[in-house]
Amino acid sequence: MKTYFLILFVAFSITSNAKEDSLSLEQYINTYAEVKYDKPQFVKAKIINLLSTKYVEQSPYFSSKCYSILGEVYRITSQPDSAKFYLTNALDIRMEHGYYLHAATSHEYLSRLLLSLGEDSLGMQHLYKSLAIKRAEGNPEYLKGLYSNIGNTHFNLEAFDSARYYHTLALSIYVEEADSIGAASAYNNLANIAYYRDYLDEAIALYKKSYSQYQSMEAIGQSISPLLNIGVCYWEKEKIDSALFYYNEALRLSVASGNREYLDYIYLNLAETYTALNQPNSAVGMFQNYIEYRDSTFSIDKAALILEYEAEYQTKEAQQKEAFERSEKEKAQIENKNSRLTIYLLLSALGIIAVIITFWWRNIKQKSKLSALEVDIKNQEIDTLLKTQEAKSYAALLEGQNAERERIAQDLHDQLGGTLSAVKVHFGLMDQKIEELKSENRDLFDKVEGMLSEAVQDVRRISHDLASGRIAKLGLKGALEDLAEILNTAKKLEVDFFMDDSLPEFDKKKEQEIYAIIQEIISNTLKHANAQVVELQLNRNDDMLNILYEDNGIGFDMELANQKGLGLTGINNRVANLNGNVNYDAVIGRGTIIIINIPL
Repeated sequence: MKTYFLILFVAFSITSNAKEDSLSLEQYINTYAEVKYDKPQFVKAKIINLLSTKYVEQSPYFSSKCYSILGEVYRITSQPDSAKFYLTNALDIRMEHGYYLHAATSHEYLSRLLLSLGEDSLGMQHLYKSLAIKRAEGNPEYLKGLYSNIGNTHFNLEAFDSARYYHTLALSIYVEEADSIGAASAYNNLANIAYYRDYLDEAIALYKKSYSQYQSMEAIGQSISPLLNIGVCYWEKEKIDSALFYYNEALRLSVASGNREYLDYIYLNLAETYTALNQPNSAVGMFQNYIEYRDSTFSIDKAALILEYEAEYQTKEAQQKEAFERSEKEKAQIENKNSRLTIYLLLSALGIIAVIITFWWRNIKQKSKLSALEVDIKNQEIDTLLKTQEAKSYAALLEGQNAERERIAQDLHDQLGGTLSAVKVHFGLMDQKIEELKSENRDLFDKVEGMLSEAVQDVRRISHDLASGRIAKLGLKGALEDLAEILNTAKKLEVDFFMDDSLPEFDKKKEQEIYAIIQEIISNTLKHANAQVVELQLNRNDDMLNILYEDNGIGFDMELANQKGLGLTGINNRVANLNGNVNYDAVIGRGTIIIINIPL
């Protein structure tokens, strides 16, 4: 795997220095295609970023390759709708621009997807479309693998005549090219068809040809399967001695080659054969070998599971012990509390509430004065601009600012004010019962303490709406990590956040703009997307900041969103102010992907 990433690094370096070099770019894309089965999520992020580059976006050839890789990644990760969307797009582009041989590959990928979903008829249609394209090319090299694929598909659908026809076509090409390994595989496939049709003599003859071809290439491990199948055919024909001979020969080759794939099946068949020959000692010996082999195979997995469960048990036991000790300690502390301490805690809580109320009241008054002053200034400016069309836009901007301040004030009144009023009522109840100091007072105190925590959370959430101060304190990365933590803790969204450490420090104004862009995107997600999971990445791509945002929500219609103004205008304007560009990939029912590139 380290070799793969070294190749990726070299390929990326080549592409960075020569974006117009088509050969380098194709090598770069093909490298990701090679590792898509090992690192599908990694490849997905890279290909999505690649699609946002102008050179790939404007090239039907490279964009179709990227769509094809994305379709396979989504198929691998069990997302059939997205897989079908990208594979179909790749096919349409390739057919439109005459990339017919690549279109044949797209047909085969779609066939694989549809067959896995049980859409057999549609899947076969795509296989035959690929066949028509490759036959038109006139190169047998393109056909042999496809013939085998179609034959195996018919075999799985129990269409044995069609399966035999296409495997025979594949065999003729392998024989003509003197490809012994390919011919051996084709003979084995034809033998399987004969076996399932109960043509046992024909199956035996074909299995022997397969074995002979493998032996000619010294592919000992691969020759075990046809030998074992010959034995099965003789067993079906009730020729027990012949079956025993081929089972023993399969066992000998399995030991000699170190190929243990069929060893348990060989031992079990030998035990059954010796039983039929009335040789109980040999039958028991082979069955013991079967049990020992299965146990040895199982013991490896079993040992790993035992270690895993033991570690998990020890961890849970330690956690339970720690929790019990902590509970006992807290219980002892609570029992040692007296009425004087309880009163002191209540008065302290009231003092904290008073400080919070004073602070926020003072803050509201200051913001109100500042708002009034700004309104006066803006009104004077508007008076001078009313003669032009720009005044209308400026007045709308001012109205939006006032509405935002009113929203903050309303949040403070409705959320914090309501919570603190409820706290006051509960403290009144506690004051009436302060002399009793029984267990119900403790419950009431815990309830009040929980409401105080809720008030703190409200204050914290509202303060995050005023992002400039938090960014000045934490920086862009810290502010985004804090935002992700709040969303995760509140169970609003599961946010997977990553920021490249190689990114330079931005000036505060730019950090505030970037934060505002991401905050607006998340706000739209919370309001409209019904998403559960969000992936947010800030990466460095040459001299650009690349922001990749993806959610698993319901998606949206771009044209309808622009008409209704669902927050996209604000995002686009902020990105444009930073000389950047933004791309949306959104389809209803498939989630949303947003890619933003901003110069560093």
